[in-house]
Amino acid sequence: MQVEHLVALLCTEKKCSKEEALQVVELLEIPPEKPYDTHRMNKEALRLWEVVFGHSSRNFGLSTIEFEQMVGALRLGDQTLFERIFLNHFQSCMAFLMHQKYHQQHIAYDATMETLLKFRQMLLDNKANYGNLRYLFTRIAVFAAQKMVNRTDKTTTLEFLDNQPEETPHIDQETLDILSAALRKISDECQKIIKLLYYDQGSWKTVATALEIREDNARKKGQRCREALLQEFNKMI
Repeated sequence: MQVEHLVALLCTEKKCSKEEALQVVELLEIPPEKPYDTHRMNKEALRLWEVVFGHSSRNFGLSTIEFEQMVGALRLGDQTLFERIFLNHFQSCMAFLMHQKYHQQHIAYDATMETLLKFRQMLLDNKANYGNLRYLFTRIAVFAAQKMVNRTDKTTTLEFLDNQPEETPHIDQETLDILSAALRKISDECQKIIKLLYYDQGSWKTVATALEIREDNARKKGQRCREALLQEFNKMI
């Protein structure tokens, strides 16, 4: 009942297709039949539609030509597109996993980071097509987070089985190790900023307070730190 209602709402309010509406609803955390806060779920559905289907964000703000050019450059070693995705969607995807999928911070972070690396490989392999890249990224992250939760639950339940094999992740350990090494190479201040923004889900005001600087300066520092992280990562791959 809830699904049909939300699909109808999105089709009416956003003038979207039923397929698009269903894609948004499948990403929502639909509560049991009772209690059902209609007003809250309506707002969440409309807000999520803007996140994954809003015209300015569905392809990270890129035109078709810009996307094709950046993919071609990515295959030649230019990481501009990878950086664009990181800066444009990493934080909002992580926030979505936490606030609407109710995952813990470390699960949301790890799932989004795993998706970021997997998405880069999909672009290289021509498996991510222009149309709604932001939705595709978010959907992959949702499944990645759920797999991590299931893997944790399975390990806890079967920990007495000494020879129980671990599930192989999508992203190889070598790549994750490279990213961890890149994090260690940036300054202590940058590491602190990255932790506040992504691990602790802090705001720019939180960063400004922690560093005892103005909020606009915190934003500038944060941008430079994210770029520094990506530069170090690019040097190692």
